[in-house]
Amino acid sequence: MKFSTKYLSVCFCIAYAAAGTTNAITTTLLAKGPECDIKDGVVTITPECVDTTYKTAIITDEGDEDVPIPHYRVSGYFDETNIDFTIYLPKNGWQGRFFQKVYPLQNSTAEDHDIVFGADSGGYTNQVAGGGGYRADAAVAKISRTIAREYYNNTTSDIYGYIYGGSGGSLVTIGAVENTFGIWQGAVALVQAVPVSNPNNFCLRAMAGLVLEDHKDTIIDSIRPGGNMNPFSRLDAVSREVLTEVTELGIPLTAFEDFAGIAGNRTNFLRTFRVLVLPTIESFDPTYVNDFWTKTGYLGTENSGLGDFYRRMLYEYDTVVQDTHIEGRNLVSVVLENVKSTPPAHGLQFTIQSHVGSSTISAGKFTAQLDSDTRMAVIDPGQNSTLLALVSKGTKLHVDNRAWLAGTAYHRHQIPKRPGFDSYDYLRNADAQPRYPQRGLLIGETVSFGASGGGNFTGNITTKLVVMDSLNDFDAFPLHADWYKGRVANALSERFNETYRLYYTESADHFAEPVPYDQLSRIISYHGAYEQHLRDLASSKSQQMLQIAAEYSLL
Repeated sequence: MKFSTKYLSVCFCIAYAAAGTTNAITTTLLAKGPECDIKDGVVTITPECVDTTYKTAIITDEGDEDVPIPHYRVSGYFDETNIDFTIYLPKNGWQGRFFQKVYPLQNSTAEDHDIVFGADSGGYTNQVAGGGGYRADAAVAKISRTIAREYYNNTTSDIYGYIYGGSGGSLVTIGAVENTFGIWQGAVALVQAVPVSNPNNFCLRAMAGLVLEDHKDTIIDSIRPGGNMNPFSRLDAVSREVLTEVTELGIPLTAFEDFAGIAGNRTNFLRTFRVLVLPTIESFDPTYVNDFWTKTGYLGTENSGLGDFYRRMLYEYDTVVQDTHIEGRNLVSVVLENVKSTPPAHGLQFTIQSHVGSSTISAGKFTAQLDSDTRMAVIDPGQNSTLLALVSKGTKLHVDNRAWLAGTAYHRHQIPKRPGFDSYDYLRNADAQPRYPQRGLLIGETVSFGASGGGNFTGNITTKLVVMDSLNDFDAFPLHADWYKGRVANALSERFNETYRLYYTESADHFAEPVPYDQLSRIISYHGAYEQHLRDLASSKSQQMLQIAAEYSLL
């Protein structure tokens, strides 16, 4: 069933023609209407206005599909952007609604499970490639209503939409519910990220892994069923200080039963911290690592047991490339002339040294995992290929873990300025002033604003919102959902109870993927719970809010 190009006033409009199988001829859908309001870089979107960035949609493909269920698929993209999308319209059982999962890094192909869930719940499914924040998602929500009206021959009834996303997708979800009106009628934010989550939460996990690694068995033994839940009493002063700091700032104590998940390779955390978190810190705050090791107020110079520990963990030396291993055109590993003692498990930074006259300068850096037995450094994926092309036999390298060690304490220098983050009072003196020097930029604010597409976390939501967090989540801390609950309560006042709910899942962690077999004894999936929340929002009872959430307290 193909359609031709048309537009009317304040919407995307199309007209369907005769039935067919697949249409490979592109079709342009042009939005008409007044431009959406923009204030301080944030776009407010209504059904009537046009977001000019996403005003022109190009439909590239459409047709009948049988997998995972019989449905009609419409695919396209927005002109002059890299955002594409797909709309999945089930042949049977549509009840006037749609569901839309969001995530900053997703592509435009929905998972079979999501398509089936949408159809089983009486809805079609929208999937938009990440990168456009809530604005691109809102544009597709508008387009999808027009397409659905024509496809289902529904010209009178309202079409209700429900948006949901977890972790980074929760950022997009909050951006949507704070900055749109009438686009979605309900939302579910899962394992909620907030403006301090990235990079601070990762830094806390890295600090825990660095300092507590040798004590992990003691901690696990105390926390697992049958333990006394008091590992602090069995730790030395430095380890006790760190475990107190990371739990006060949000890592659930019970989550330490999965120490390998918090700070080890079960979740590939060590590489993630090397290749994603440390470059983020450096890009926003390029002088931090040097300041950490040279200035007062940082662990690198601090006269304390913990400061001594960090200096003992410093791994640093110069070496020369003895051999290289290339696959295709990519350098994947190097063999070094020598290796100093046992390299740290968290990996290293390698600085390419270049000589200019009598001076040695840095030509660039890459990260890798170094094996002492083979003297081989396996280079992390995603490194700068132009830079790696400079590496050959005889290249001089400076090897160190200065950035890693400094990064593990970055949260100390990122105390949020927003009210309500009471846990960060742990990093303040009695006079409420920060205990440590604060950096000039709060990275988490910029990251959350960008990932959401313009979400400011004011709490002033415009549609019903359910937030669902996990009590064993060491990525998106449970107490941060409570912080946002306070923002919503302040913003909505008497409308709070009819608009917002927060639920916690006791024995779940961060990950939406199926629970690994070796974790089934302690972790459950939260899939069924959040899908029920979506169905409840979409039910005939959605004009009332869900049942009152269970009470809880922060300890």
